[in-house]
Amino acid sequence: MNKLYQQRWILPAIVIVALVLKLSLFFIFYHGDVHQITQPDSEGYLAPAKSLIMNGNYGNILSRTPGYPTFIAILFVLFGQHLSAIIITQIILSSLLTIQGYYLARRLFSPVAAYISAILIAINFLFLSYTLMVLTDLLFAIAIGFVFLIGSYLFSDHPRKLWLSFSLGLALATATLIRPVSYYLLIPLSVGALWYFVHLHFGWRKTIISLILLTLPSIIFIGGWQVRNQLLFGTYAYTSITANNLYWYYMGNIIQKQQHIPFDEVKQQLMTKLQKQGSLSSAQENDFMTRTAVAFLFQHPKALMKQMLKGFSHLMISSDHSWVLFFDPHIDLATFNQAKRDLLHHHFSQSFAQNSLSQLLLIVTAIPMRFFLFLTYLLIALGIVMLPKTDMKKNRVSHLFLLGCVLYFILVSSSSISYARFRSPFELILLIYASFGLSGLLLWLKQQRAKLVFPSSIKSLDGN
Repeated sequence: MNKLYQQRWILPAIVIVALVLKLSLFFIFYHGDVHQITQPDSEGYLAPAKSLIMNGNYGNILSRTPGYPTFIAILFVLFGQHLSAIIITQIILSSLLTIQGYYLARRLFSPVAAYISAILIAINFLFLSYTLMVLTDLLFAIAIGFVFLIGSYLFSDHPRKLWLSFSLGLALATATLIRPVSYYLLIPLSVGALWYFVHLHFGWRKTIISLILLTLPSIIFIGGWQVRNQLLFGTYAYTSITANNLYWYYMGNIIQKQQHIPFDEVKQQLMTKLQKQGSLSSAQENDFMTRTAVAFLFQHPKALMKQMLKGFSHLMISSDHSWVLFFDPHIDLATFNQAKRDLLHHHFSQSFAQNSLSQLLLIVTAIPMRFFLFLTYLLIALGIVMLPKTDMKKNRVSHLFLLGCVLYFILVSSSSISYARFRSPFELILLIYASFGLSGLLLWLKQQRAKLVFPSSIKSLDGN
């Protein structure tokens, strides 16, 4: 273990090899087709970025937050309005995820687990999929990764609590500016920090200062964006995405299940309901959809619970194939999934007849994805079983913090529209615990091998 720890070249080697492979992949297979690196949501970030460059403001957007458009605007100013510059920058920045995973696993577990974690993150297909897309996922994963890393230091025996409190708050505010899914995370985080500081007998003065430093970045940056929305649209809502999801998808899915009708008909019903309100401003529309959906969901708690449980299963066990679009942007993912099922059920003639050689290669590559996902969960379970056998005392609260973050993202992401992409905010934590499970398994195998070798050597001595 100590020898491995001294070999500091291993982490840079993992980072550099992964970086070279990803950049090579991009330069070899990217043919200038924007459909390879964009999805329908991409324009929602590109438009405000261009508006920021041309007009000095984000335009009339309520559905997007400013973090990712600002990132794009900076790159456009530096390198021109080339989408490839965004992807190349994201590939380079993806190295930060590998480094974050390494230091998290090293702090919580061991150097061996840290190196395994770095490798698992470097080759992770979910991260690769959205590194190659003009979407918020990679940048958000990095920002929330800093939340996890800084939090693991704050909720431990590290002495610099005030500095860490501010850093944690700043990282969380940055993540929320990029993607609003972490908007409510500040609430349980502040409650947990208050309990932790009181438990440490931190003193009320220091506790209050720490909580102020933790919440101040969100008050300034997130609150500032909400004030901007109030001035422009007349609403303090952080984004209209929440209202849209509640109205069209949470409520819409329950109505569909109750009435047994196609979702398009449900959307038409909801649109008619909205149109009956007359001409509404953005603020009034956002308020109406939120109030209507929340009231409806409170009336149907069982249906909501069923929806979230089904969404949870899709969130956790679906494998992401968005990376396929980079290699073949015109492929239909539904057709692709059916072709994968045909191949799994040994319908070889049908698969060869309906797909080109390049498509078959992509299908064969995608088939093991779910197996690796289940293997990851088995290693996580093994790691959790092993946790009580480690020196957990100094990192116990850090583990609770990380697992609490996973629970938060699962709760806010489990819905009728859940799929593998929604797992990206906490994929880093899953891989860290999987690395611990794998390191424990390797250690056990090494011990078993030693037990087999040792008796045989004794027998050979007896024979002599």
